[in-house]
Amino acid sequence: MAGPLQVAVVGDGPQARELLKVARGSTSPGLVIAHGSPDAPGIPLLAARPLVAGRPAAYLCRGFVCESPVTTPQELASSLDESQA
Repeated sequence: MAGPLQVAVVGDGPQARELLKVARGSTSPGLVIAHGSPDAPGIPLLAARPLVAGRPAAYLCRGFVCESPVTTPQELASSLDESQA
């Protein structure tokens, strides 16, 4: 009823790939995933989603309203689990 979840992963490198792996493994119906540089042109979900202390980060959102960013795969997995409960 609240609509699908969205995950915005900003940044590159191994840490970003691990965050993407967790997001792609989610069973949330209708999950939307966007990946790229912060404020990448043409990708609204990445707008105003900065790196965290210079590191890749994941933003879990619903309707473009996002929770605080997370920087570890464990934090993202936990956030996804809580959002689906």
